[in-house]
Amino acid sequence: MRRTQLLGAIAAALLLSSCAANGSTAATPIGTWGEQGQGQPQLVIEDGGQVSGTDGCNRLMGSWEDSGGVIAFGTLAGTRMMCEEVDVWLGDAASATVDNDRLVIEDASGAMIGTLQRGH
Repeated sequence: MRRTQLLGAIAAALLLSSCAANGSTAATPIGTWGEQGQGQPQLVIEDGGQVSGTDGCNRLMGSWEDSGGVIAFGTLAGTRMMCEEVDVWLGDAASATVDNDRLVIEDASGAMIGTLQRGH
């Protein structure tokens, strides 16, 4: 019985430490989100409040700030190229939240418009 309790305690400790490590790493918005490549949306969120990237067609640049766990983007300036068959949804980003290794992006009305995976 005692051995079972000890194994259970070790398993619980490992699980809790894993959750804590994942939460602290995933909570930061700093880094690259999305894939690099033609037609692929990508954001690079920098320490210091700068954001840059592409909607898959146009270059994007602007600012961001942390507003209580919500990433609030300033107006994203961008080029105005026309690219056939590229969904340029990322240009409408107004805010985002980090959900593990996903950046959940919303427009100004608060509607989710897309997600980007954390880059490696």
